[in-house]
Amino acid sequence: QLNKIIFNDPVINKFVPLFYGIIDTQNNTFTFSNAGHEPGFIFRKNKFIKLDTKGFPLAGYENQTFYEKEIKINEDDLLFFFTDGLLEIKLAENASIGINGLKSFIQKNQKFPPQIILNKIKNYLTGTKSQTIKKDDITAIACKVNQKLTYKNQLILKKNIKTASAITEIKKIRKEIDTICTKSSINHQTKLDLQLAINEAQANIIEHAYLGDSTKKIFFEFLIYEDKLEITIKDNGIPLNSDAIEKKISNNIEKLEGSGLGLFLIYSLMDEISFSSTKTENKLKLVKYNP
Repeated sequence: QLNKIIFNDPVINKFVPLFYGIIDTQNNTFTFSNAGHEPGFIFRKNKFIKLDTKGFPLAGYENQTFYEKEIKINEDDLLFFFTDGLLEIKLAENASIGINGLKSFIQKNQKFPPQIILNKIKNYLTGTKSQTIKKDDITAIACKVNQKLTYKNQLILKKNIKTASAITEIKKIRKEIDTICTKSSINHQTKLDLQLAINEAQANIIEHAYLGDSTKKIFFEFLIYEDKLEITIKDNGIPLNSDAIEKKISNNIEKLEGSGLGLFLIYSLMDEISFSSTKTENKLKLVKYNP
Protein backbone atom coordinates (compact mmCIF):
# COMPACT_ATOMS: atom_id res chain seq x y z
CA GLN A 1 0.00 0.00 0.00
CA LEU A 2 2.80 2.44 0.87
CA ASN A 3 4.53 1.61 -2.42
CA LYS A 4 1.39 2.51 -4.39
CA ILE A 5 0.94 5.77 -2.50
CA ILE A 6 4.51 6.86 -3.25
CA PHE A 7 4.32 5.61 -6.86
CA ASN A 8 1.25 7.77 -7.52
CA ASP A 9 2.42 10.80 -5.55
CA PRO A 10 2.77 13.81 -7.92
CA VAL A 11 5.62 15.33 -5.89
CA ILE A 12 7.89 12.34 -5.22
CA ASN A 13 9.79 11.55 -8.40
CA LYS A 14 12.53 9.32 -7.02
CA PHE A 15 12.83 5.73 -5.84
CA VAL A 16 12.66 5.36 -2.04
CA PRO A 17 14.86 2.65 -0.48
CA LEU A 18 13.39 1.31 2.76
CA PHE A 19 14.30 -1.27 5.38
CA TYR A 20 11.97 -2.10 8.24
CA GLY A 21 12.17 -4.63 11.01
CA ILE A 22 10.23 -5.72 14.09
CA ILE A 23 11.93 -7.21 17.15
CA ASP A 24 9.70 -9.58 19.10
CA THR A 25 11.23 -9.77 22.59
CA GLN A 26 8.72 -12.36 23.74
CA ASN A 27 9.56 -14.91 21.05
CA ASN A 28 13.12 -13.71 20.38
CA THR A 29 12.56 -13.16 16.66
CA PHE A 30 13.33 -10.40 14.17
CA THR A 31 10.95 -9.97 11.22
CA PHE A 32 12.14 -7.73 8.39
CA SER A 33 11.73 -6.65 4.77
CA ASN A 34 14.10 -4.76 2.50
CA ALA A 35 13.06 -2.54 -0.40
CA GLY A 36 16.33 -1.71 -2.14
CA HIS A 37 18.09 -0.46 0.99
CA GLU A 38 21.54 -1.43 2.26
CA PRO A 39 20.97 -4.80 3.98
CA GLY A 40 21.52 -4.90 7.71
CA PHE A 41 23.28 -7.77 9.44
CA ILE A 42 23.45 -9.73 12.65
CA PHE A 43 26.90 -10.26 14.14
CA ARG A 44 26.80 -13.61 15.94
CA LYS A 45 29.74 -15.60 17.33
CA ASN A 46 32.21 -13.76 15.10
CA LYS A 47 30.14 -14.30 11.95
CA PHE A 48 27.91 -11.95 9.97
CA ILE A 49 24.37 -12.93 8.94
CA LYS A 50 23.03 -10.77 6.10
CA LEU A 51 19.48 -9.45 6.49
CA ASP A 52 18.01 -9.01 3.02
CA THR A 53 14.87 -9.85 1.04
CA LYS A 54 16.14 -8.32 -2.23
CA GLY A 55 13.11 -6.11 -2.82
CA PHE A 56 13.06 -3.20 -5.30
CA PRO A 57 12.91 0.38 -3.90
CA LEU A 58 9.48 1.89 -3.27
CA ALA A 59 7.91 3.64 -6.29
CA GLY A 60 9.83 1.47 -8.73
CA TYR A 61 6.77 -0.48 -9.90
CA GLU A 62 3.18 0.15 -8.92
CA ASN A 63 2.38 -3.50 -8.30
CA GLN A 64 5.71 -4.51 -6.80
CA THR A 65 5.58 -7.48 -4.39
CA PHE A 66 7.57 -7.34 -1.15
CA TYR A 67 8.54 -10.25 1.07
CA GLU A 68 9.20 -10.68 4.78
CA LYS A 69 11.64 -12.96 6.50
CA GLU A 70 11.89 -14.02 10.13
CA ILE A 71 15.04 -14.97 11.99
CA LYS A 72 15.66 -16.11 15.56
CA ILE A 73 17.77 -13.75 17.65
CA ASN A 74 20.10 -15.10 20.34
CA GLU A 75 21.82 -13.79 23.43
CA ASP A 76 24.71 -11.42 22.54
CA ASP A 77 23.53 -10.97 18.93
CA LEU A 78 24.44 -7.52 17.58
CA LEU A 79 21.98 -6.14 15.03
CA PHE A 80 23.42 -3.39 12.83
CA PHE A 81 21.70 -1.24 10.18
CA PHE A 82 23.09 1.65 8.14
CA THR A 83 22.63 3.87 5.08
CA ASP A 84 25.04 3.76 2.15
CA GLY A 85 26.43 7.17 3.13
CA LEU A 86 28.28 5.47 5.98
CA LEU A 87 30.15 3.21 3.56
CA GLU A 88 31.04 6.04 1.18
CA ILE A 89 32.79 8.40 3.62
CA LYS A 90 36.32 9.01 2.40
CA LEU A 91 39.17 8.05 4.71
CA ALA A 92 42.92 8.42 4.25
CA GLU A 93 44.18 8.34 0.67
CA ASN A 94 40.63 8.93 -0.58
CA ALA A 95 39.53 5.37 0.21
CA SER A 96 36.08 4.52 1.60
CA ILE A 97 35.50 2.40 4.69
CA GLY A 98 33.32 0.04 2.61
CA ILE A 99 31.37 -2.93 3.90
CA ASN A 100 34.52 -4.94 4.70
CA GLY A 101 36.00 -2.06 6.67
CA LEU A 102 32.74 -1.65 8.59
CA LYS A 103 32.59 -5.36 9.42
CA SER A 104 36.22 -5.31 10.56
CA PHE A 105 35.43 -2.33 12.82
CA ILE A 106 32.43 -4.16 14.32
CA GLN A 107 34.56 -7.24 15.02
CA LYS A 108 37.20 -5.20 16.83
CA ASN A 109 34.63 -3.36 18.98
CA GLN A 110 32.02 -6.09 19.53
CA LYS A 111 32.49 -6.13 23.32
CA PHE A 112 31.09 -2.62 23.75
CA PRO A 113 27.44 -1.61 24.26
CA PRO A 114 25.65 -0.48 21.06
CA GLN A 115 25.80 3.25 21.78
CA ILE A 116 29.55 3.06 22.39
CA ILE A 117 30.04 1.20 19.10
CA LEU A 118 28.19 4.01 17.32
CA ASN A 119 30.25 6.65 19.16
CA LYS A 120 33.46 4.89 18.19
CA ILE A 121 32.41 4.72 14.54
CA LYS A 122 31.62 8.44 14.59
CA ASN A 123 34.95 9.30 16.23
CA TYR A 124 36.82 7.08 13.78
CA LEU A 125 35.20 8.64 10.72
CA THR A 126 35.36 12.26 11.90
CA GLY A 127 38.99 11.83 12.92
CA THR A 128 40.01 11.53 9.27
CA LYS A 129 40.02 13.79 6.25
CA SER A 130 36.37 12.90 5.66
CA GLN A 131 35.05 16.08 7.25
CA THR A 132 36.19 18.07 4.21
CA ILE A 133 33.76 15.99 2.12
CA LYS A 134 30.01 16.48 2.21
CA LYS A 135 28.40 13.85 4.40
CA ASP A 136 25.10 12.81 2.87
CA ASP A 137 22.50 10.55 4.44
CA ILE A 138 24.64 8.99 7.16
CA THR A 139 22.62 6.95 9.63
CA ALA A 140 23.45 3.88 11.70
CA ILE A 141 21.45 1.84 14.22
CA ALA A 142 22.92 -0.77 16.55
CA CYS A 143 21.18 -2.95 19.13
CA LYS A 144 22.41 -5.91 21.13
CA VAL A 145 20.51 -8.77 22.75
CA ASN A 146 21.73 -8.79 26.35
CA GLN A 147 19.39 -9.98 29.08
CA LYS A 148 22.19 -9.93 31.66
CA LEU A 149 22.96 -6.21 31.39
CA THR A 150 20.94 -5.27 34.47
CA TYR A 151 23.28 -7.29 36.66
CA LYS A 152 26.38 -5.33 35.68
CA ASN A 153 25.68 -2.01 37.39
CA GLN A 154 26.88 -2.86 40.89
CA LEU A 155 29.30 -0.30 42.32
CA ILE A 156 32.55 -1.94 43.45
CA LEU A 157 34.63 1.04 44.53
CA LYS A 158 34.24 4.78 44.98
CA LYS A 159 37.05 7.22 45.66
CA ASN A 160 37.30 11.02 45.76
CA ILE A 161 40.63 12.81 45.41
CA LYS A 162 41.49 16.52 45.60
CA THR A 163 44.80 17.85 44.26
CA ALA A 164 46.47 21.18 43.72
CA SER A 165 46.52 22.55 40.18
CA ALA A 166 50.20 21.80 39.75
CA ILE A 167 52.20 19.73 37.28
CA THR A 168 53.84 17.91 40.20
CA GLU A 169 50.41 16.46 41.10
CA ILE A 170 50.12 14.56 37.80
CA LYS A 171 52.44 11.85 39.10
CA LYS A 172 50.30 11.55 42.24
CA ILE A 173 47.15 10.89 40.20
CA ARG A 174 48.98 8.29 38.10
CA LYS A 175 49.84 6.40 41.32
CA GLU A 176 46.26 6.68 42.57
CA ILE A 177 44.95 5.24 39.29
CA ASP A 178 47.45 2.39 39.57
CA THR A 179 46.23 1.59 43.09
CA ILE A 180 42.54 1.78 42.11
CA CYS A 181 43.05 -0.49 39.10
CA THR A 182 45.00 -3.03 41.16
CA LYS A 183 42.27 -3.16 43.83
CA SER A 184 39.58 -3.52 41.15
CA SER A 185 41.47 -6.10 39.02
CA ILE A 186 41.53 -3.75 36.01
CA ASN A 187 43.84 -5.02 33.25
CA HIS A 188 47.13 -3.33 32.42
CA GLN A 189 46.13 -1.79 29.07
CA THR A 190 42.96 -0.24 30.50
CA LYS A 191 45.01 1.18 33.36
CA LEU A 192 47.47 2.79 30.92
CA ASP A 193 44.59 4.27 28.87
CA LEU A 194 43.08 5.75 32.03
CA GLN A 195 46.37 7.20 33.24
CA LEU A 196 47.11 8.83 29.90
CA ALA A 197 43.62 10.26 29.36
CA ILE A 198 43.16 11.53 32.93
CA ASN A 199 46.63 13.05 33.11
CA GLU A 200 46.00 14.78 29.78
CA ALA A 201 42.75 16.23 31.14
CA GLN A 202 44.54 17.25 34.33
CA ALA A 203 47.28 19.05 32.37
CA ASN A 204 44.67 20.90 30.28
CA ILE A 205 42.93 22.15 33.43
CA ILE A 206 46.20 23.35 34.91
CA GLU A 207 47.16 25.22 31.74
CA HIS A 208 43.85 26.48 30.34
CA ALA A 209 41.30 26.61 33.18
CA TYR A 210 43.64 27.82 35.96
CA LEU A 211 46.34 29.43 33.77
CA GLY A 212 49.09 27.79 35.82
CA ASP A 213 47.81 28.97 39.24
CA SER A 214 48.97 26.18 41.57
CA THR A 215 46.85 27.47 44.49
CA LYS A 216 43.67 26.23 42.80
CA LYS A 217 42.16 22.75 43.26
CA ILE A 218 41.13 19.91 40.93
CA PHE A 219 38.57 17.35 42.09
CA PHE A 220 38.49 13.71 40.94
CA GLU A 221 35.75 11.15 41.54
CA PHE A 222 36.34 7.49 40.62
CA LEU A 223 33.35 5.12 40.39
CA ILE A 224 34.27 1.51 39.58
CA TYR A 225 31.45 -0.80 38.44
CA GLU A 226 31.56 -4.42 37.35
CA ASP A 227 31.48 -3.49 33.67
CA LYS A 228 32.88 0.04 33.51
CA LEU A 229 34.80 2.86 35.18
CA GLU A 230 33.39 6.38 35.49
CA ILE A 231 35.74 9.27 36.26
CA THR A 232 34.45 12.79 36.88
CA ILE A 233 36.96 15.66 36.94
CA LYS A 234 35.86 19.10 38.20
CA ASP A 235 37.54 22.49 38.42
CA ASN A 236 36.48 26.05 39.24
CA GLY A 237 38.59 27.72 36.59
CA ILE A 238 37.78 29.76 33.50
CA PRO A 239 34.49 28.51 31.96
CA LEU A 240 35.19 26.51 28.81
CA ASN A 241 32.98 26.43 25.73
CA SER A 242 31.77 22.88 25.10
CA ASP A 243 30.98 23.69 21.44
CA ALA A 244 34.53 24.90 20.89
CA ILE A 245 35.89 21.71 22.45
CA GLU A 246 33.68 19.55 20.20
CA LYS A 247 34.86 21.54 17.17
CA LYS A 248 38.49 20.90 18.10
CA ILE A 249 37.85 17.17 18.32
CA SER A 250 36.04 17.03 14.97
CA ASN A 251 38.91 18.73 13.13
CA ASN A 252 41.29 16.77 10.94
CA ILE A 253 43.95 15.26 13.22
CA GLU A 254 46.66 16.60 10.89
CA LYS A 255 45.47 20.15 11.67
CA LEU A 256 45.40 19.71 15.45
CA GLU A 257 48.06 21.12 17.71
CA GLY A 258 48.57 21.89 21.40
CA SER A 259 45.51 21.20 23.55
CA GLY A 260 43.60 19.98 20.49
CA LEU A 261 45.88 16.96 20.23
CA GLY A 262 45.44 16.27 23.93
CA LEU A 263 41.66 16.35 23.61
CA PHE A 264 41.80 14.07 20.58
CA LEU A 265 43.90 11.64 22.61
CA ILE A 266 41.35 11.62 25.45
CA TYR A 267 38.50 10.98 23.02
CA SER A 268 40.47 8.17 21.38
CA LEU A 269 41.24 6.39 24.66
CA MET A 270 37.85 6.69 26.39
CA ASP A 271 34.55 5.06 25.39
CA GLU A 272 32.23 7.85 26.52
CA ILE A 273 32.94 11.52 27.17
CA SER A 274 30.67 14.33 28.32
CA PHE A 275 31.55 17.90 29.25
CA SER A 276 29.57 20.69 30.89
CA SER A 277 30.48 24.16 32.06
CA THR A 278 28.85 26.85 34.21
CA LYS A 279 30.12 30.21 35.44
CA THR A 280 31.64 28.52 38.48
CA GLU A 281 32.48 24.95 37.44
CA ASN A 282 33.81 22.84 34.56
CA LYS A 283 32.95 19.14 34.68
CA LEU A 284 34.41 16.37 32.52
CA LYS A 285 33.04 12.83 32.72
CA LEU A 286 35.01 9.92 31.26
CA VAL A 287 33.76 6.35 30.89
CA LYS A 288 35.87 3.30 30.08
CA TYR A 289 34.28 -0.14 29.70
CA ASN A 290 36.00 -3.28 30.91
CA PRO A 291 37.05 -5.56 28.06
